[in-house]
Amino acid sequence: MPLGLAQPVDDEPWVRITAPTEFRIEAPGVTQVKAKADFGGQAIEQVEFAVDGEVKFTDDTEPFVFEWQNRRVGKFVITATAQGADGEAVQSPGVEFEVVPRRRADEAVLIAKGSRWRYLDTGEPPGENWIDGEFDDSLWLEGPAQLGYGGGDELPTQLPDGTMGYLAPEMM
Repeated sequence: MPLGLAQPVDDEPWVRITAPTEFRIEAPGVTQVKAKADFGGQAIEQVEFAVDGEVKFTDDTEPFVFEWQNRRVGKFVITATAQGADGEAVQSPGVEFEVVPRRRADEAVLIAKGSRWRYLDTGEPPGENWIDGEFDDSLWLEGPAQLGYGGGDELPTQLPDGTMGYLAPEMM
C-alpha cells in the first residue's frame, strides 16, 4: 500500500507509516521508520512498530520513530499501531519493503556493458577542462562499452594504437 494516504475525515483515529519513502533498502544498515497518528485531539499513549506481525519497537513520544537495525535480506511488511489515552487502538495499512544486499565496492558497476562512451583518439591531450561536466565532447568518437583492449571479449571500439585514450566523464 502506498505511503501518504489521504487523512481520514470525521476525526476518526488513524495512523500511517510516513518514512522511509524508498521501498527498496540495503542491508546491513539502519533505517528510520516513521509514523504519524491522530486521535482527534486525544493524547496518543504509544505507537508500536511491527515487522511481519511481530512487534519490534514501541515509542511513546512524538515523532514516532523506529530505528530498524540488523535487517536480513527479503521482503517485509511493516505496520504501526497507535493507542489512544482511552485504550482505543488503530493499525496502519501494511507497507512492504524489500531489503537487498549492499553491493561491495568491488561489485560496483562504473560503466555498464553496452553503455555508449566517447573517446579522443588524436594522440594529443584534450586540454585542462576535459573533466568538467560542461566540456563539449561532441566531436569525439564514440563506441560501446566494455572498455579495454586485447582481452578478446570487448565490443569493437579498440583504439588503433592499442591505447585507451581519454574518456569523457559523461555517459550517453
